[in-house]
Amino acid sequence: VVFVDPATARRTGALLFVRRQDYWLVADEYVHDGDKMGELTPDERLDAIIHGKGWQVDKMIIDPEDATFRLAARRRGLRTALAKNDWDPGIQTTNNVLQEGLLKINAHCSFLRLEASAWRWNERERQPEPGKHDLLDCLRYGAFEMYPTRYAIFPR
Repeated sequence: VVFVDPATARRTGALLFVRRQDYWLVADEYVHDGDKMGELTPDERLDAIIHGKGWQVDKMIIDPEDATFRLAARRRGLRTALAKNDWDPGIQTTNNVLQEGLLKINAHCSFLRLEASAWRWNERERQPEPGKHDLLDCLRYGAFEMYPTRYAIFPR
């Protein structure tokens, strides 16, 4: 399953989730930074994710704010769904499943780790501080999609 945050034509992030015996693995990442690499159309971003990375995509779960990217994926015959974009349950679920070992991240996902180290929460606004967190959004979408009942569970 691929989770995509096609934030803008300038910046897109995607994570490939692979099922293992008793957990989900974030197996690979894709980042396109249009400020450094130039803007891409939705079709070009889709090609870069699927063909450029060589991922076998059975389903793509996409940020609900980018209808053009979702339409491009559907035109290609991909199964798509809207990501659940709620902050509090998504962040709590991600925290829980990481602590429980139900979600693991491949060591070579360096951009995801870099985003995590720079991420800051704005308590007053109840949202992250502005910045590049497309892959963290994908991680949140994936955790909440794969483990929706883990929101109310607090780690031991």
